[in-house]
Amino acid sequence: MLKQLEITSGDRDKTCENPVYKLTTFYNVETQELSRRRRADTCEAFDLYINVMDYNMYSVNIHICFRLCENQELNQTGMAILDVGLLSGFSLAQRGIPINELIRRVETSPGKVILYLDSVTKAETCIEVPTTLEFKVTGVHDAVVTIYDYYEPRRRAVGTYTSETRRDMPFCSFCGEDCSQCEDLVISVFDATISSHHHQGLVQSLALLLLITFSRCF
Repeated sequence: MLKQLEITSGDRDKTCENPVYKLTTFYNVETQELSRRRRADTCEAFDLYINVMDYNMYSVNIHICFRLCENQELNQTGMAILDVGLLSGFSLAQRGIPINELIRRVETSPGKVILYLDSVTKAETCIEVPTTLEFKVTGVHDAVVTIYDYYEPRRRAVGTYTSETRRDMPFCSFCGEDCSQCEDLVISVFDATISSHHHQGLVQSLALLLLITFSRCF
């Protein structure tokens, strides 16, 4: 049973018999130092932040910020690698990534861009990777970004990113509202598939016939 007891400022000696409830109040005040320690405890070797700037249908810029975590004993790495996986259908834009004091070299291969960094410190640094659409893709999956110390590969961090717009984009978004602009494409692909299977069947039949004929000769 809940009982109420009114206590005024003058009732200094008033007590409550058989108390049932005890109320304790805690004040959760997190200091900046405590917050920093918590981030350090959960941080990998590098703090990695990825932001996708999906400007339009034909270009996506990947904004990447990174730094060496506070829990690392060293203040600066040697050469580091930033391996940037690209979204399906995209490649590095023609303007590329400029070489500077931080970015010493840029390599490209299908589906990724690799940046050779002079070093990574505990001060945050940001770069931008511009990409352009090569072929239209819907339902894109996450792409992976990895940063690691070239001389100590176990010192690394991994992050992922995606384009929510393209991930949830229906196929007909490239073909008109009723998908009519893709009908010819679907038919041509279907015909090509049938033709390919038909051709493969003829080749297999001919090979079998030659094998039977050859065996009869002996």
